Amino acid sequence: MRIVMAMTAAFFLTLLFAAVQSGCDSDDDTPAEVIEEHVRLLNERKFDEFYELHASGVLPSPEDVYLQEIEKLYPEGSEIIDVSIISEEIEGDRAKVTWSSVHRYPGQEEEAVQVTTSLVRQSGRWKIGEDTTAP
Repeated sequence: MRIVMAMTAAFFLTLLFAAVQSGCDSDDDTPAEVIEEHVRLLNERKFDEFYELHASGVLPSPEDVYLQEIEKLYPEGSEIIDVSIISEEIEGDRAKVTWSSVHRYPGQEEEAVQVTTSLVRQSGRWKIGEDTTAP
């Protein structure tokens, strides 16, 4: 009897562990978390990973040409700070995140910005969509 109870307990602990692990999967990122990741990757100048955060067809191809352009648009020393998520609206496989931040570019004054970014779910992951607009 004790063996059966021990095996049953081990089975349920294994199921619980699997459920917790699947809940921590990066595929479950929220749209707001994708925006935060977007900013982090820009600040760290990880433009290839930044490119991958976008829905297919949103950014120009080929990727290497785009990566050269973003390096020019976001020069060394550029920084996005004070990111604040204002709202997150999710409707099925589409979402909108309104967020504010301060942009710093070398040789320019800081600029406070508030934008709304659209996201779409592709292959189970939230990706940045086509529209980013100032409200």
